[in-house]
Amino acid sequence: MKNGDYLYMDYADNLPFGHNFIIGKFTERSKIELDSLYRKTKDLDYLSDKGYILIIEKKYDEALSLYLKIEKLKPNRYSTASNLGTLYELMGNNEEALKWINKLITINPKSHNGSEWLHSRILEAKINGTKFQTAKFLLNTDFGKEIKPVSQLDTIQLNKLDKSLNYQLNERMSFIKPKDNIIAILLFELGNIKMIKGEFNTAKPILEEAKRYGLNSPILEKRLTYTKHVLNPKPKIKKETGEEIDYVRTLLSIILGIISISLLYLIFQSKKQQLKI
Repeated sequence: MKNGDYLYMDYADNLPFGHNFIIGKFTERSKIELDSLYRKTKDLDYLSDKGYILIIEKKYDEALSLYLKIEKLKPNRYSTASNLGTLYELMGNNEEALKWINKLITINPKSHNGSEWLHSRILEAKINGTKFQTAKFLLNTDFGKEIKPVSQLDTIQLNKLDKSLNYQLNERMSFIKPKDNIIAILLFELGNIKMIKGEFNTAKPILEEAKRYGLNSPILEKRLTYTKHVLNPKPKIKKETGEEIDYVRTLLSIILGIISISLLYLIFQSKKQQLKI
């Protein structure tokens, strides 16, 4: 934040499973300090950071009042539009949230790693209903229905989509806990991308998280099973080929032939001894 404090520490595994927020006496002290710094400097960044703490604390009405005040003092700030979009969505007002997220994109289309187009599409899907909560609508692509995902995207497009999904999921999962259909779908598609890129160690926990968020899909189960198999392949029993079988048979025949000759030789020697007697 502007005053040098940290509100969260992300998990070391780099999976997009949300921020690990620090809430309690620390945030109370931080809000007091931010208020004090704003009064001294009139820098709106301090008020904006205080509003973010209020969102984390789920004090949505107080946060809304603060951000609308900031917007009145200085219209068209990028961070204000961003936080109002998030705040209205958390309050269940998706139409107003979409208005602010689209305004954010207009102000700075490259914001949040250029991923806010996906936030806008998510809000559209929420407004229009479950029929629109599909990979085709949300991402304008999908990865097929076979055991291995396939894509028509080139490497650059796939990497851009990977980054957008990572960013948006990490933010959404900080505030929205299971179960959530849109998050579940997006996690599944991110897992598919990781599979295509050969990142199976990352794909597995992401696909498992998609299940935890409520996705019940035979394709998900197939791909999760395939991912586990790639990471821990079962030892294969080597089947003998026809040539190997013929070789074994030939070897046995030779051994039996040697034994037979040896027995005949012993019998011959035994009879020879008897004749001498």
